[in-house]
Amino acid sequence: EKVETPSTGSGYLLYEKIGENVEFYSSYGEKLWKMPFKSYPRTSRQGNLSLLISGDNNQVITVDKNGAKIGIEKMDGRFLSDYAFSNNTEGAFIVFAGGELFLINSKAEPLFQLFAGNDKELYFFKSAALSPNMNFSAVHFLYKDSDYFRLMNNKGEKVYDVKFPRVYPHKIFMAVSDEGYSLINLPERIIFVSSEGKVIQDIKKQSKTPTVFQTAFYTGKMFVANASGELGFYDKTGKLLNKHYIFDTPFRALPSGKEDVVFLESRSYLFTFQLIE
Repeated sequence: EKVETPSTGSGYLLYEKIGENVEFYSSYGEKLWKMPFKSYPRTSRQGNLSLLISGDNNQVITVDKNGAKIGIEKMDGRFLSDYAFSNNTEGAFIVFAGGELFLINSKAEPLFQLFAGNDKELYFFKSAALSPNMNFSAVHFLYKDSDYFRLMNNKGEKVYDVKFPRVYPHKIFMAVSDEGYSLINLPERIIFVSSEGKVIQDIKKQSKTPTVFQTAFYTGKMFVANASGELGFYDKTGKLLNKHYIFDTPFRALPSGKEDVVFLESRSYLFTFQLIE
C-alpha cells in the first residue's frame, strides 16, 4: 500500500499502485471514505483538491476532501505526462503528452482548457509548472526536433517561448513566479528567464554525472534549485541569496503555506529552510 499526504493538510489517502480502491483516512487513522477506482491519487497542499489518475494515464478525475466529484469532474487526454499544484490557491495545471492542457481552480472549475498541439506536426508535451497564485503556467514540450519552454497567462495565452539547448526525453523540473519570472533546472545547467522571456542567468553545473531528477521550486519569495551537490536559494532574477551543501539527494520541495519557508524531503530526511531578510 502507498500513502499520499497533503504537505500542510490533515488526513491521508491510501491506495495500491495496481489496486481497486482509493481510501481517505483522518489524521487519527479513521477511514472517512472509500472510492472504487483503479487509479493513484495526487493531492494539493491542504488536500482540498485531489486528482485521481487512471491506470492508463488517459483520464484524471477531480474530487474534494469528501471524495465527491467536483468542478470539471474529469479530464481526458492522450497520456498524462505531468501536473502541478499552486502553492497558495490549491488549483492545478494538468498536461497530457498529446497537448491537452487544463488549468483548474481549487473547486476544479476550468480557467482554461485547450489543445496546444497540432495533429499535422510533431508535438510532445512533457513537463508542467504553476505559479503560487496561478497567474502563470509553464509547459516543456517537443516541437519537431527541438525542445521548448513556454510561459502562459491564466487564460492560456502564450507569453513567451524559450528554446532549450537540446532535446530532453524526460520531465524537466521548472518553477514560475507570479510576476512571470522562471527557473528551469536542466541536468547540466540552471536557467533563469525574465518576465519578458529574456535569459538573465545561465549557470553551468560542475557535476560530471548529471541526473534527471532536479529540484526546482518557488515559494512566493525565492527560487530553490540544486546544482553540483549544493542547494541554492535565489531571488527572482537569479541572484544567489544563500546556499547549503546537500548530502542526501534527490530532494523534493514541498509547499509550507508560507512564502518565506520551504520543506525539502529526501529519502531519509525532512528539512525546513526559511528566508531571513
